Amino acid sequence: MAGLVERQQEEGLEQGRLVRRGRAGRAGVFSLGLVVGFLLLGYVVLRALELTPRGSSGRALVRQVEEAPGPAWSGTLTLDGLQLSLWLLPLHDEPTLERFRARALRERYALPPGVPWRLVYALEGEAESAPTLAPPRVVCGDVELAPLAELARAPLEPDPLFALLSARPPALQGGERAALVLWGELEPDALPQVVLAFGAQETNLPLTPVEALDLPRSYARLAQPKGPRGAASGAASGEEALRAEIARLEGELERERVRRAERELAFQAFRSELDALEVIRDRLLGKPEVTAAIDALTPEEEEAQAAAEVARARAAELGRALAVRMKLEGLRGLDLLESGSLLSGPPAAIGPVVFRVLDERGRLTGSLSAERLRLEASSAARTLTLVLEDGFESRAGERVPFLEGTRRITLTDVDPEGWFEDFPELFDGPDAGRTDDDGRWRLADVRRELNRLFALDQRGGWYRLHSLGGVRDTRLNEVLLEELEASGRVRRRFLADGMELFLEDASLVLVLKDGAIVRGEEKVPFQDGVYRIVLPGIAPEAWRAAALPGLAPPPGAGTEREAAGDGR
Repeated sequence: MAGLVERQQEEGLEQGRLVRRGRAGRAGVFSLGLVVGFLLLGYVVLRALELTPRGSSGRALVRQVEEAPGPAWSGTLTLDGLQLSLWLLPLHDEPTLERFRARALRERYALPPGVPWRLVYALEGEAESAPTLAPPRVVCGDVELAPLAELARAPLEPDPLFALLSARPPALQGGERAALVLWGELEPDALPQVVLAFGAQETNLPLTPVEALDLPRSYARLAQPKGPRGAASGAASGEEALRAEIARLEGELERERVRRAERELAFQAFRSELDALEVIRDRLLGKPEVTAAIDALTPEEEEAQAAAEVARARAAELGRALAVRMKLEGLRGLDLLESGSLLSGPPAAIGPVVFRVLDERGRLTGSLSAERLRLEASSAARTLTLVLEDGFESRAGERVPFLEGTRRITLTDVDPEGWFEDFPELFDGPDAGRTDDDGRWRLADVRRELNRLFALDQRGGWYRLHSLGGVRDTRLNEVLLEELEASGRVRRRFLADGMELFLEDASLVLVLKDGAIVRGEEKVPFQDGVYRIVLPGIAPEAWRAAALPGLAPPPGAGTEREAAGDGR
């Protein structure tokens, strides 16, 4: 019995569990559907809130499909067959845009309270004597709208908007239209009036409110308004305006045709005068006395022409001799084609010159062109240098200017004496390169004293003056200077036409001019004709006490020069 009861209790428990499980499953499905529904509803609400425009205060902005246009007034006045039409309109026909523009203009130009207005007026019709209309004034009760140009503060920088809005229209005449920008507030209970001035007379024209007019927003243009009578009057006015424009253009075309005919007649008269002058010229040129007077030169012109001919002839002679000398010295790679004219110095030169550049087989490879050609020579170094200035070298169609404007061509082992005789104008002075001595110094004493001072310090080598050709003033001429090693072996030699001595602080400076450096079998001319040797660490007292040119005065005038062999 007890086992049966336990079995029945277990079966009851199982059935209760199944019932509770079914109920729990149905409740879960319902809850899930409820959550999904709430989510969809929230999404719809959020989407609606996003699509609804909101203002700064959080309230939704309701877009107005149409705003009421601003107020507008018009008036018409007939005077002596002329009809004057006026329209007083806001600057913009949309109130919102009008308020925004008014605030922007007040801030930009420091204007008083008010809004912008535009006064458009047109004077139409024909009259024998059309009166001149001054710019009208608008009053409304005790308030007068003032032109914006009188109230606005002129900007310091150029402002196109200010120039447009502040433009004052000219005095209006018949058949013309104009517009004026005004500023101010109208009294709400009063109608505006326009004060018109025709010369010395003034007339008040009351304005009546009208509906919105189909006028352009730009006050610079004016379109015919569409009145309550319909589009027929507007079309008729448009046709009249077109006919008036066509008539104006035809008048301008006719005036241009007349001016063109006048220009053609003036040109024909000018050509006739030129032909008459040509006939007179031909008649005069046929007379010998007139031709002689035209060809005659002044004495200054004749002198200059003769000098130029002499300079060209001398340059041609020097060019022929120079071409021969260059070939004799072995310089066959250059062939002088043009020698130009003899140019004044110092130093004198010839130019412009043109050389053909040839290879070893005599074939053309390029050319050299220069504005000036002069010569430099060194008798001591036996060198000759052709100096080309302000020129370029052409090779394979490419022009290469001279480095620093100068090209130097040096011939070694050349006796310059013959060059001095044949080309004296091309050297720096008639005695350039020649031995010069004024006889005021004993050459043997100068050479001995200079070598004694050179030999004071022989630790790193020293210099020795081998020969001296002469002394003039402070210049030592035809110098052969040797540089020795500490062992006494000759390291190199300096051949120069001139040498000068200078003391700078605790150094001795030797300036050699027009020469070359010889090292073994190699001879290298001085760059730009000058070479400087600086000897630091010398004994300045010993050099200042020495009797040498440039460092001390000559021993005395009238000293006889020793034999030539003593100084060489």
